[in-house]
Amino acid sequence: MGRNFICYEPEYVENFQCDGTACGALCCRNWGITIDKETYHKYKLIPQRKLRQKILAAIDTESFPGEYRIKMCETRCPMLRSDLRCEIQKKCGEKALSNVCAQYPRRYVLHGENTLFRVLSVSCPIARELAFASPEAMNIRKKNIMLDRSIDLYKVIDSRIPQNVVLSVMMTGVKILQNRNYTFDERLFLLGLYLDKCDENISGKVTDDIWRRTADFYLQDDAQFWKNALEKVSFKYQQYFEFMFGLMDVFYEKVMVNSNRRGEIFLSYVNKAFDLEKKKTAREFLNVFSAMYDDYSNYVLQDKWYVLENYIVQEFWGEVVPFSAKTRGMESSFIIYLVYYKMMEFLLISMASVKKDSIVVADILELISMMSYYVTHVEEFESIVLDYIGTDINNPMEMMQKLLII
Repeated sequence: MGRNFICYEPEYVENFQCDGTACGALCCRNWGITIDKETYHKYKLIPQRKLRQKILAAIDTESFPGEYRIKMCETRCPMLRSDLRCEIQKKCGEKALSNVCAQYPRRYVLHGENTLFRVLSVSCPIARELAFASPEAMNIRKKNIMLDRSIDLYKVIDSRIPQNVVLSVMMTGVKILQNRNYTFDERLFLLGLYLDKCDENISGKVTDDIWRRTADFYLQDDAQFWKNALEKVSFKYQQYFEFMFGLMDVFYEKVMVNSNRRGEIFLSYVNKAFDLEKKKTAREFLNVFSAMYDDYSNYVLQDKWYVLENYIVQEFWGEVVPFSAKTRGMESSFIIYLVYYKMMEFLLISMASVKKDSIVVADILELISMMSYYVTHVEEFESIVLDYIGTDINNPMEMMQKLLII
């Protein structure tokens, strides 16, 4: 029996169709594929003896307490055929797939009994192409869906927060991030201010009218009003360099070497762009970075801006940033989101400076894929970032002035 949900998702989600032959079945390789208990017991009842034995022999029921996992054959699932199709699906139909295999790359966040926020994980190359194909890909749509199987929830939003508040904050956040009257860093600054006000509203249990007026204030059409306000913000470039280079060091030492060697390629762009073999004064670093940022503006922001806009919206929506932390406020969750973005941007600025006019959208998508891997698949990644941020997590205005180039 299916279950009905109201689902809010970016436009591109509806266009997704899984095709292992198009991507080399990457989701069937190089990661731990779990099998839910219900599916495992269903496999034990498959009438074809040879197929049943083959499937059960491929499932590890002992190494991971409370979990069943596929025993990878070197780096690939033993159920993956030479034509890059799943043998289970081919012989038993799509309903025989485990929840994980049937659901991926769809990612669900639940609020209340029947409201879902859905995106696709951009670790999937087909989803990635769709998500960053055009600015329209991130238009948010509401639809009614029916799910006929259990789903693995990525996150759950506190059900005590009223639905109208959740929707208002999420939709207003997306509108701020898509407001092209401002640079990306200006949009992020406005989003930080808005979420700070939302934190106050939630604490004060304000009326629906106050929530509407708060959203209207941060979405007002008078761009000059915010431009004047933003001119008063001072970018602390020396602290920016100290923070970003320290973050790169932590990233390399604690994550890259142990988890994914491809990240070293992106870090090499930082070394080349800044010419780190030579000592530099703070002023020299600023001069080098200014030239790098010019390259970034010319070769990325000029005609590939929509990729970055879609990225900040995808991460905001998929992580439900304002409601992603159970014990921290909206502003603290925003700072983590901001640090992730600035980390990606710092690597991208460096890459653009090295590759210049040879940089293509595929290069940016590869970087986004790597960041998605760490954010969603490396369990210690958030704790490493939080340890590095330290007590500054409680001082969002200081962090924004340190990281946002305004």
